Amino acid sequence: MQDIVAKVRASSTPPTREGGAFDKWLEQNDVLDLLQASAHAEHFIVYAGFGCTFLHAIVVPLASLDPLDVEDVMKWNGNCWSSWGITQSFDAETARLSPPLDGLCSKTLAKGEQLVYGRDFSGRTSRDKNYFEFLQKFTHVFGLHYLPERNAYCRIDRRGDIEDIIRILSSPDEKTLGWHYHHSRATAAR
Repeated sequence: MQDIVAKVRASSTPPTREGGAFDKWLEQNDVLDLLQASAHAEHFIVYAGFGCTFLHAIVVPLASLDPLDVEDVMKWNGNCWSSWGITQSFDAETARLSPPLDGLCSKTLAKGEQLVYGRDFSGRTSRDKNYFEFLQKFTHVFGLHYLPERNAYCRIDRRGDIEDIIRILSSPDEKTLGWHYHHSRATAAR
């Protein structure tokens, strides 16, 4: 896992503008390679926000991606701080519950579900008023529970030990480094 984190951290650091390195960095080809490799690895990152990196995974039904409307997807405008809300009409006579991806500006991605939710609560007694939650449907289906002492969503494995399935990684100099999801453990227990 640390290898993936190191690669994402390295890709977040812009090189100097000399010799075309900066222009090559802007293409982010190394990040695309990393994400493709990560999708088939035991661990993968579902959210990262630090430095020049922003990765925010959204689960979208395959039917919505066939055929892929690239122009529509490129219109996305969102982040993990989008949450459920109430949308009220201009005349204030009608209101509706609006889902997190409602204002995403992409019809394709709006059909999906956000995995990570950034939350902010001034009533928290800890130094950091911000925290993160994972999609409740997912945590319930896989029997995951958040354990603050492990900074992870965990469950009991077949031997009776606690296992981390979704870990929150952070460092003092970066708000949130990312989340990783331990793919093989979650799917093996189904």
